[in-house]
Amino acid sequence: MQIDTRLTPLRLSYLTLQHQLESLARWAVDQTSPLETLQKHQAQLDAYQVSLWSQLLEAIQKDQAPMAYLGLLEQQLGLRRCGHELIELGQLLTTHKVLKPVRKQIRATLSLLQQLFHRLNQGLEKQTSILDIEQELNQLAPPLHALKKLLEKRFKSGQNAPFMLHQYQILWQLQQLEGPIGIVIEGLMTWQLGSPQRLQAMSFLNTLTQQMPQPLHLRPIPYTHSGALIHAVEGADTIIKQGDHDKLRSERKNLKIWRKNWPQLVPEVIDFHRTGQEASLMMQKAAGETLEYWLMQPDPLPFQKGLEQLFDTLSSLWSTPDCAHKTHSSFMPQLIKRLPAILRAHPTFSRPAFNISGQTITELPKLIQQAAQLEKKLPSVCTVPIHGDLNLDNILYDPGTKRITFVDLNRAGKGDYIQELSTLMVSLFRIPNYHPVLRARIAQGMQATYTFAHRIGSNLQDTAIDAHLAFGLARGMLTSTRFIFEPWHARQLFERGDLLLQQLTRLKPKYLNTFTLEEQLFHAESTS
Repeated sequence: MQIDTRLTPLRLSYLTLQHQLESLARWAVDQTSPLETLQKHQAQLDAYQVSLWSQLLEAIQKDQAPMAYLGLLEQQLGLRRCGHELIELGQLLTTHKVLKPVRKQIRATLSLLQQLFHRLNQGLEKQTSILDIEQELNQLAPPLHALKKLLEKRFKSGQNAPFMLHQYQILWQLQQLEGPIGIVIEGLMTWQLGSPQRLQAMSFLNTLTQQMPQPLHLRPIPYTHSGALIHAVEGADTIIKQGDHDKLRSERKNLKIWRKNWPQLVPEVIDFHRTGQEASLMMQKAAGETLEYWLMQPDPLPFQKGLEQLFDTLSSLWSTPDCAHKTHSSFMPQLIKRLPAILRAHPTFSRPAFNISGQTITELPKLIQQAAQLEKKLPSVCTVPIHGDLNLDNILYDPGTKRITFVDLNRAGKGDYIQELSTLMVSLFRIPNYHPVLRARIAQGMQATYTFAHRIGSNLQDTAIDAHLAFGLARGMLTSTRFIFEPWHARQLFERGDLLLQQLTRLKPKYLNTFTLEEQLFHAESTS
């Protein structure tokens, strides 16, 4: 991507921040007040931000890969925040006397900050590597550590406490720069790599950059629900996930287990790197596209074939269930746990009980409690290997090889087969598209999954398949609404989950095996 004059406001912002740092450095030498200079340059930073937005707006709208441009805007926001923090620092430095040894460490820190921002500015022209930036960033630690040790020693010696607290405030204000500097660096990484980045991935990306035969460039993979940043490495069949350490560590563990037992079903782990509470997981790129992608295509055949292949894959995976260690349905406890979040998103769902045609419609919290007691009466079923979150976007299908691949396995383990199939059905129904052709395809997919549940359930010693599935569907329909803020669409899911629980709780436990799901459940109402 070519740098052009549209980036002039950002280049000027880097230069302006250098002027702010220089004014503070002059204070450290001769105590000349920096406030007027700091405030004048902050006004320039504010103006440059507006200018950059207007310069890049057209590029963001037209470019096929706008993420890099968003990295430029992120840098500008970070620089502006740095400027505000430097003004706060200037005010602290000019309101009270500052110890000479403290001024010395401030001068050293400011000099390193100037070097860091010079490097970052060079990064706009791709002349600065991530490794260079990390090295400059690491050099900031020694003078700040030395300043902290100096202040601790003076404070413990009994020196004037209010005076020493002011010196500590200076240290704390210097440390406040860490946040906006991190934003600037993440923005530069996004600009250089073409995909949103987290600062914690810097060391991992440095290592990867050194291993790549060509410049590292990442392509963001959108529309995932994993909560992680996911990128494809261009020029390599590799995926990188950045996110919560515990989730990614669990995913790595489960991928290794599945690779040992079912190597054809999951991608291979290549590398794992932890930084604090964040982590980066590199894995082989799986072939194909998600079932959600195939569902949305004009040609219905790939989705139909993908669903058929999924059922064949699950049949094979569940062909030797563990009937010595059965599992019991526990959908209602999950729903009880998530009910507060549901009602925060949709307060109107907490309706009072009412009568209609002689039938009492129970209020939702009480209804769920009644359903929880009834669910305990369901028969237990054989345990099978489960993905744990079998949504459409966690299942990849390759029409060329006719292979299914599972991704995002941080919840994988052994458990209830209905958890898998009800999750799959809910992920179909909750797609917020009400075109008649697509809704018919969704209903067909749900019907096919329901038929498969009956085909496989008897092998797993499930004697109340429909009731079992109804509890799972009710849990999924209702809990999904906490992430859906379009009222009409959320209401569609709520009404089906509510209806299923009303129908179930009218049954006596001994009749659970007679419950039958109505096919109409799979069809959404028209928006017209």
